[in-house]
Amino acid sequence: MAEIALLLEWRTAGHLPRAVAANCRMRSPGKAAVFLALFLLTRRLGFLKSARRRSALSNKNLYRISSLKTTMRRILRPTQMEKVTFYATRARKWRFTRTFRRSDASIEQLREDLKNKTLVFTVTAGRTGSDFCCNLMDILPNTVSTHEPEPAFQRVIREVQTDPEAAKRFWIEYKLPFIASMNKRNYVETSNVFGKGFFQPLLDLGLIPNLIILRREPRKIAMSYLERYCVPGRTKLGIEFLICPDDAVVLPMPGWRRMSDYQVIFWYALEMERRQEIYTEQLRQQGGKAVETSAQALNDPQNFLQVVRELDLLDPDADTDELLKAHAELSSRKHNKNYQSLEYFGDADAEEEAVWEAISAVDPGFRARVEARYSR
Repeated sequence: MAEIALLLEWRTAGHLPRAVAANCRMRSPGKAAVFLALFLLTRRLGFLKSARRRSALSNKNLYRISSLKTTMRRILRPTQMEKVTFYATRARKWRFTRTFRRSDASIEQLREDLKNKTLVFTVTAGRTGSDFCCNLMDILPNTVSTHEPEPAFQRVIREVQTDPEAAKRFWIEYKLPFIASMNKRNYVETSNVFGKGFFQPLLDLGLIPNLIILRREPRKIAMSYLERYCVPGRTKLGIEFLICPDDAVVLPMPGWRRMSDYQVIFWYALEMERRQEIYTEQLRQQGGKAVETSAQALNDPQNFLQVVRELDLLDPDADTDELLKAHAELSSRKHNKNYQSLEYFGDADAEEEAVWEAISAVDPGFRARVEARYSR
């Protein structure tokens, strides 16, 4: 109990970070001791003082997340704990992913095995209803629908940003053999990582998929990711699943390291909007089909049927009675919801305006197109 007394004494004296103090109330002695030990360690190493200087602009105390674990992660983030955790867990997950490898696979044989299959992927930022979309596609006859299956795109997302050949190797040795092994005619995958370096390499390999362009207003995407503490280039999930302004072939955003977490996520949502436009045009030039929709639109049963028919996932004369019953059941549930709440104290309009100004030189008409898309 001496540790707790010291903790409370420091809190009263104002020596503890506000987030630590706020989360130590009504907690068990064990958790309070852990807080104290971590605080003493970071203080001893001099991290907190320098970390406040380095991240004064990027954190700004503009938001609070109702999770003790996330609060501790935010405090320790300047110690590079997020990156250490990412690389440690990736090494463990890669050991499992490598069990799917087919080193003897050839692209010629894979093209032959896949010539009668319909491949459908999503280009989306995530937090757009992709899990709901996956569940809907899974009720279709003769269809395998997956969300983020192993072998997973995110295992090589970091390498792919600088080496497109890594994406081709992943397709040939991992993903395409996995898809070819499915005994259904249609394969649907709704992973948001597909649109982050895997689309063009698939076209280069001579395979043309159909695409679901799954949209949502950028602000809603950004707030949802912030609620999950998923920030591009800064947190574990952000490094694992998202692209950041430091990556190749993205919208340039000068000074992004000094911007807030919300601004970096908002930039990411706009980058995915840009990719949706580009990939739609590229695919249609190749003869593929790209269908734009949203989770809200897919809630409508007739819209859902129209989308799957445009994607060649459902025959025009197929019986739809059972499909509509399953659709009604799925539409009545929440999918992949956030389990922690967010309090945002910043000025979202001003934050977004700074991002728009930073990227406006690349495509002056981009903002007008995005705003018109979501003002309907």
